[in-house]
Amino acid sequence: MDFEDAAAVARRSGPTIPRAFGFVVAVVSLMLIFATAGAPAALYLTYESAYGVSQAVIALAFGAYICSAAVTLVVFGRISDYCGRRRVAVATLGIALASCVVLAAAPGMGGVLLGRALQGVAAGLGMSAVSAYVADLGGAGADTRRAQVATSIGPTAGVALGAAGAGLLVSVVPRPEVTIFAGLAVAQALCAVVLVACPETRDRRPGALRSLRPAVGIPAGRGWVFAAICLATVSCWAMGGFYQAMGPVVLADVFTGAPRAAGGLSVAALIGVTPLGTVIAARLRRRSAIRAGLGCYAAGVVLVLVAVVTRDVALFFAASMVAGIGFGMSFSSALGTVLVLSAPGELAGALSAFYLISYLGAAVPAVVSGAVARTVGVYGVTLGYGALVVAAAGAAGLLVARRID
Repeated sequence: MDFEDAAAVARRSGPTIPRAFGFVVAVVSLMLIFATAGAPAALYLTYESAYGVSQAVIALAFGAYICSAAVTLVVFGRISDYCGRRRVAVATLGIALASCVVLAAAPGMGGVLLGRALQGVAAGLGMSAVSAYVADLGGAGADTRRAQVATSIGPTAGVALGAAGAGLLVSVVPRPEVTIFAGLAVAQALCAVVLVACPETRDRRPGALRSLRPAVGIPAGRGWVFAAICLATVSCWAMGGFYQAMGPVVLADVFTGAPRAAGGLSVAALIGVTPLGTVIAARLRRRSAIRAGLGCYAAGVVLVLVAVVTRDVALFFAASMVAGIGFGMSFSSALGTVLVLSAPGELAGALSAFYLISYLGAAVPAVVSGAVARTVGVYGVTLGYGALVVAAAGAAGLLVARRID
C-alpha cells in the first residue's frame, strides 16, 4: 500500500484532525517513546545507591531493554500492517506509559528490570509501527523526504534528548527516579489522546496472527558480505550499548568531580550525533562510507580511551561525538547495503537478522562488561572493552574491503 492508498484509508476513517498536524503528533510520539528509553541511563547511579546493586545488575537492566526491543521488532514488526497504524501507535504509547508507571513505582531493581523490558517492547513497536505511521502521514511526492528524515533521526534524537534531559534534571528535581517518569507519563498520555483523533492509514485485514511468525534469514549467496556488514554494525553497537549500560558509571568512577548530569550527557554525546554521520554517508559510496565510518568510529574510541587514561572529561565528550559520527556513517551505510543486496522475498528476513544481530551486539557485550567490572574495576573494563571494540572495527574494515564492491 502506497501513500495514495494510505490517504484513501485516512479519508474513510471519519472526522479527524488535519493530516499535517497528525504527522507532527506522530513524530513527537516517536521521539517521546525513545526519549523514555533514553532517560534511565541518567538514573543508574541513583538506582545503584538506592538499591545497593552492582554494575552487573545495572548493565542487565539495559540488556532487558535491548533484548525485548529486538524480540518485539522481529515478532511484531508487521503487526500494524494488519491491525492499523494508528491503533498500534496508540497501544505503543500505552506500553511506554506503563513502563513509566512501573519505573516510578519500582520498589527495587526487579521493578527497574520490568520497566526496562516494557520500554524495549515500546521501542520495538516504535521502530516498526510508529515509524511506518509517520511515513504514511508524511505524504507523497516532495513530502516523502520529511517523513524519511523524521523516521531516520527520530529514534536516535529521542534517546539523546531523553538521556540529556534526565541527566540535567537528576540533580535538580526531587526524587528524580519518580519525577522524571511521572512527567514522561503525562506527556505520553497527552500524545495518546491526540493520536486517537489522528487519521488511520491502514485498514484492518486478516493475517495478524500469521504475521507474528518470525522471518529471519540471510540473502542467498551473500553470506560473507552479510557477515562483513554485521561485524561492522556489531562493533559500533557494542560501544553504544556500553555507553547506555555503563556510561554514567564510568563518568562517576573515572572522572572524579564530574557532575551527575554528565552521565546522561555522555549517552547524548555518542547517540545524538549519529544523524550527522548518516548525512555524511549519503554523499559516499556504501563501501567507502562503511570503511570511513569505521575509521572515524575507531579513532573516536581511541581518543575516548586516551581521555579515560588522562582523566580529561572534555576530551571524553569530544571523542564520544567523533565516535558517534562514525557510528552513524557505518550503520546507515550497512543498512543501505542490506536493502540493496536482498531480493524482495528476502528483505524482511534479512532486515530481521540484521537488527537482531545489531541489538544483541549491543546487549551481550554490555551485560558481560558489567559482570567483569566487579573483578577488574570500571577503569579496567573500560580500557579492555574499548580495545576490543577498536580491534573489531579494524577487522570489520578489512572484511568490508574484501567482500563488498
